[in-house]
Amino acid sequence: MKLRALIVDDEKPARDKIRYFLELDPEIEIIGESESGQDALQIIRTKSPDLVFLDIQMPLMDGFALLKRSGSKRPPMVIFVTAYDEYAVKAFETSAVDYLLKPFTRKRFEAALRKVKEHIHKKSIPDSAEQAFAVLRQIQNGNKYIERIAVKSDHEISFLRCEQIDWIESEDNYVLVHSGKCTHMIRESMNSMGQSLNPAHFLRIHRGIIVNVDRIREMRGSSLILEDGSALPVSRRMKPKVKQFFLKPHIFF
Repeated sequence: MKLRALIVDDEKPARDKIRYFLELDPEIEIIGESESGQDALQIIRTKSPDLVFLDIQMPLMDGFALLKRSGSKRPPMVIFVTAYDEYAVKAFETSAVDYLLKPFTRKRFEAALRKVKEHIHKKSIPDSAEQAFAVLRQIQNGNKYIERIAVKSDHEISFLRCEQIDWIESEDNYVLVHSGKCTHMIRESMNSMGQSLNPAHFLRIHRGIIVNVDRIREMRGSSLILEDGSALPVSRRMKPKVKQFFLKPHIFF
């Protein structure tokens, strides 16, 4: 059975680009396209698409308002499409599967489509915080390293700036992010987290521990003592790397 897709964007070149990419995929059936929220609302209510490529900024009714008014018993998966990254938080409060920033490449488009297919195959509901974290990596790709991470609590998503992080530890398929008296659980691998953080500010000291170097007070034996008194173990394998890091000229205690 093909995946039934709807394209919603007030700009024809954007609709044409999405249509072209979708037509290259034999698993997709395009059931319609619309240049306004009002028309799209009618299509969603009558045809119940599996997937909607939805522009956020449209006249009269934006993408968020459209989803709120759709009232669908079987809401479609949504990939937001926009030129503005400031909508990221709100986009993922609606449990979007992904978020395409214009102009996007075919490779990026196919990656978003792959996510949709994976969710449908697993019959899973997108994890908003997890998707927001992935999108942040995409948005901040020009900076190479992320500056914020998405955290979810009480069904709300907020962003935690990286400089607010004290240390991070692994917990099965999750990581626990410690910030002051708060601990946030994020569905992210330790390796992925380590690659996303700026190595000038974050140091992996153990297979399951990453620390914000600005929080370190001293190194005592095989432990790092943080400003709040926490003692974090340094693994034998990581110890030479940790010592080398502290020998850099810009590191002061």
